[in-house]
Amino acid sequence: MVGFLFIDRDAMTMFDRLETRARRSPPWWVVAIIVVFAAIEPVTHGWIAFAPPAGMVPTGLHIQDSAFFRCAMEMFETDYFSPYASATSPLGQHHRAWFPLPDHYLYAVLGALSRWVGLDPFLMLGLANGVGMFLLLSSVYVLFRVIVFQPAPVDRGKANLAFLIYTLGGGLGGVLYLVTGMLGWHGHPSFDDYFLRFAQYELLESGYIAPHLIAPRLYYTLSLALSLGGLTAFIHFTRHSRRRWLVLAGVLFFSGTLVNLRIGPLTWFAAFLCAVTRDGAMRPRHLFGVVLLALPVAAAAGLDILMLRMNPALTRSYTGLMQFSLWLSPFLAAHCFHAITWPPAVWRVTRRFVALAVFALAGYLIAFCALYLACLVYYGEWLRLYDGTIARHVSDWALLGVAPGAMLGRWRSATGKSSSPHDWVVLWFLILLAVSLSAWGQGWFLRFAPARLSAVIGVPLALVTAFELHRWRRAIAVPLLVLMVACGVCSVAVASLCFQGPLGAGRAGRPFAYLHHAFMTRADAHMLARLAPGDRVLAPATGAPEFGDVAALQPGVSTVYGVGLLVFSDRDLMDTRAAVIRFFAPETSDATRKALVEQWRATVVWCPEWPAIDPRTLAALRRADWLEERQSAKHGVLFRVSPVLRH
Repeated sequence: MVGFLFIDRDAMTMFDRLETRARRSPPWWVVAIIVVFAAIEPVTHGWIAFAPPAGMVPTGLHIQDSAFFRCAMEMFETDYFSPYASATSPLGQHHRAWFPLPDHYLYAVLGALSRWVGLDPFLMLGLANGVGMFLLLSSVYVLFRVIVFQPAPVDRGKANLAFLIYTLGGGLGGVLYLVTGMLGWHGHPSFDDYFLRFAQYELLESGYIAPHLIAPRLYYTLSLALSLGGLTAFIHFTRHSRRRWLVLAGVLFFSGTLVNLRIGPLTWFAAFLCAVTRDGAMRPRHLFGVVLLALPVAAAAGLDILMLRMNPALTRSYTGLMQFSLWLSPFLAAHCFHAITWPPAVWRVTRRFVALAVFALAGYLIAFCALYLACLVYYGEWLRLYDGTIARHVSDWALLGVAPGAMLGRWRSATGKSSSPHDWVVLWFLILLAVSLSAWGQGWFLRFAPARLSAVIGVPLALVTAFELHRWRRAIAVPLLVLMVACGVCSVAVASLCFQGPLGAGRAGRPFAYLHHAFMTRADAHMLARLAPGDRVLAPATGAPEFGDVAALQPGVSTVYGVGLLVFSDRDLMDTRAAVIRFFAPETSDATRKALVEQWRATVVWCPEWPAIDPRTLAALRRADWLEERQSAKHGVLFRVSPVLRH
């Protein structure tokens, strides 16, 4: 395997006759990685469905956002029924405005397919996620081969190395999780807060950089596969100048942008950088081609925005809740070995205008890191994460590093040797990294959700690391690669089994329990079975699982609160959450609770057995004369609102 990654430059000629075959046939271990990664989601969904932990029952959800996917899967069958729409909405509960995004129709087709083949929607979702991961990794590998291809076998080694780093290159998260578990620290009340730095971008599903962390999101994996395929087709166009490659790129960019508005423009931007940094007589033709490709990207983006405006509440929710940037210290913890290669990779960029931009960005990033470290020293807080707050304070000041960096870049371009044809990849990586970390304007820039750029950053990150690592002596490069891959394998296993998977579910003191949505107790399942079509359920905001989302999976049942409010409702998610928390707070008066139930027109109040609500709240609800207790468990009760109050 190492031979495929680090090919002896003195023996390159012996591979020349194998060039054509090598272009078509990836190494066996590349195929194995793709198959294993594609199998993670189907196996996980099957494990959850058929082998739940003792005393537990599947909720029908896998991750928190499964509530969105499952609701959209049923929209054709239920005539666009939204279980999250308010009872007083002028649109009613059956309306196309509740499903305004193109990816909703992607999941709707998936739901129709599951009914046609007779497969449970939860299992179908896992299978589709596996197909999406297969397409993504296949697209990434082809892109790597096309980017680094030259008529020399050494470049095949770069592509293989980049793919290995993209899929299995890891940091400290998985190893530290196992070590802290062996030391018995997982049960510590502050473990989640202290360990978040190492889990954020390596173990938690909310991190979008590593491919195994976006596997549950088909609309990300499919959009990435299509958009990166468009980038591959454009690079073919720059080499062969055939219009069919440009047409194919336009179709793929349009499709990728339509599925996910965030992904398509970012990959088109990579094509723009590839074209603008090229030299030669064909450069004007390449620039004209990339400008033409902006048309399908803009058309798809415009269609996305037009459809999004069908539901103004969704637009407000997106702009209000998605305000966050990439966190620096978790990013470095997940890529601590990769980062060793970045400074020399930047230093090798000597092409005049590219070097100017690259060194200016490097100056900004160095200033950002220095100011970040200064904030940590000043406030003396090293264990808990305050990266989002620090970014608001230092992003504007870090711009002072741009000018010195640009001056160094100008000097470097005047004194350096010939540059690499892949300098645009370094520029792409640094632009994505600098923008995704930033909170310019004292946080004003966060309204554009710069952290979402991390879904694409893994591609240039792997390429930059591979290009530099391939230049190093094998005595240094191979041990670093082995360490990186060993940590990565550990992180993929821990994330897939313990964080996204069911291993350890239901165990008391399980770390990051608020992220696990797949299981509920048998008593809660029995109470769930008492719900009937037409019910509107009020359940506490427990975090994981959100029982409002679990109830919304039942036919014809609506819910007062659940994360689905973010997309499928006319009500604000955070305002409703605050009101639900107030309802279940022990100090809330009976009159306030009664008024809230009348406002929401709830018919059922569900107090789950696990996680249990405050016993004082449960006792107060049992004393309420407007609630009728229908079923109870050790710590949970299902109440039905009195018909007199409902009318």
